[in-house]
Amino acid sequence: GVVGVDVVGIVEASGEGRCEVTYSSICAAVRAIDGISISPNTIKRNGGAYEIYIAHRLPPLRRCLPEPLLAQTITAASPEEKRPLQSRIQRLRRETKDALIARVLRLERIVEQQKAAESALRDEIIRLSADRPFSK
Repeated sequence: GVVGVDVVGIVEASGEGRCEVTYSSICAAVRAIDGISISPNTIKRNGGAYEIYIAHRLPPLRRCLPEPLLAQTITAASPEEKRPLQSRIQRLRRETKDALIARVLRLERIVEQQKAAESALRDEIIRLSADRPFSK
């Protein structure tokens, strides 16, 4: 379609070193050349345009291997748990490092408070059971 033709022109221009082939560069070039505003989803949904994009984009960056502890967590999850767990991991990866640090610190504080509450309850149970004689 029309978008596929524009993508070919933009890809040819990028081959001359003028721009990197990305969804946003294609959208900007289509807007500049044709005055049409398209979204990255338009390129993704248009089979021909998407194939041209895939053929000419820079190869995706190789992801570094996941943290071994994270990989173990995913492996240990049951089959029903894996998909929601992976979705959650992807959402957490989009958060800033500072936001994640704040969450960890808050959770650590909550765990300490919970431990203190459990310890106080255990002490109270021991005290109450020591006050009562055992009945048979």
